[in-house]
Order: sequence, then structure tokens, then C-alpha cells
Amino acid sequence: MYYMNQPIRAIQNDISVEIKRQALRRYMAEEERKHKRNGANSGQKSCQRCGFCCLRQPCVPTPEEFPVIARYLRLTPQELFKQYCVVSEDSQYGFFIMWARGVQDDMLGKYLPSYRTFDVDYCMFYDKKKRLCGIHEVVPQTAKVTECWKKKQTIFRVSWSVEQIKEIYPDFDPNQSDLYYFAHNSILPL
Repeated sequence: MYYMNQPIRAIQNDISVEIKRQALRRYMAEEERKHKRNGANSGQKSCQRCGFCCLRQPCVPTPEEFPVIARYLRLTPQELFKQYCVVSEDSQYGFFIMWARGVQDDMLGKYLPSYRTFDVDYCMFYDKKKRLCGIHEVVPQTAKVTECWKKKQTIFRVSWSVEQIKEIYPDFDPNQSDLYYFAHNSILPL
């Protein structure tokens, strides 16, 4: 299963969210075929560092993990946010900060519009050539519990309060009028 945002409104900025969702499903199905020897039902007993989980969904650090990762990278939490992160929303669990995907570099340090949740790329910290996570030593709990080679996946939800986000992103406005509302973490079978 792949967890992603489920926009309520279908079109924003002349982009059909359903078209983007379908394209993402096709792409993920192809990637899953490529990674099949490493994924669920493959018989693997541990991580093969194939990066498929980093492609499916970038990690979401907890508010407590965020400053630890910033220190590891020798950055302030504000610098870490501006260089590597986006804010997203889960209608059931609230807001959260997550690592951006490589193609979301134009959205770094911003509130991610719902139609951009279907962008396709690996987490910014995953090095495809070396097959390594750039922050493996301090990777968030969401990555530690992801065991894509197992049939049953552990779901680890993270939410941030508006106040916690504003400590890192002072200009954060949860009521931005140009954003469309969506529900996050709906299950989409691929």
C-alpha cells in the first residue's frame, strides 16, 4: 500500500489531480516491478537499500527528531527546513514537516499544495547511485519502522502542532487561501 494525499477538489492551477494520481500509480507500479526482488513477498529478511521506500514516501520526522537531524547536518532547524523540507497536511492528524522529493526543490521551505503531493521522485536525502540515505545515522522513526520487504507494513503517523511548525517556519499560515484542502494518508493500492 502507498499512502498519499487525497485531494477533495479535483483541479488546481489547471492540473487535474486525478490525472496526476493515475500517472503516479502507473509509475509506482513500474518501479515496484523493478524493485520486486527487494520488496514485499520477495523473501528478503532485511533492507536491501534499493530506495523503493524513499521513492514511495519521504520520511516524516517528529518534532523531537527534527533538531537532532539538523545538528547532525550542522544546520539550524530553520536552515534544515528551508533547504530540505516542505509542510504537508493530514486532515485526520494535522500538519507535519517532511523531507521534500528531489523534484520539489522549488517548494523547499514552503507549504506544499495538494496537487504537488503527486510529484514523483526520491526523497532528497537518498543517493540513487550509492544507494544510501544521507542521514541514515539519524533517520526518523518513520524510516526505521518501514520494512517494505514484509507483507504487513507498520504505519507510523507523525503530526506537528501549528505552534511547533511556526517555531521553525514563522510565516506558516495554515489558512492560506490559494491552497486546496485535502485528506492525507488515504490508502491507494498499487
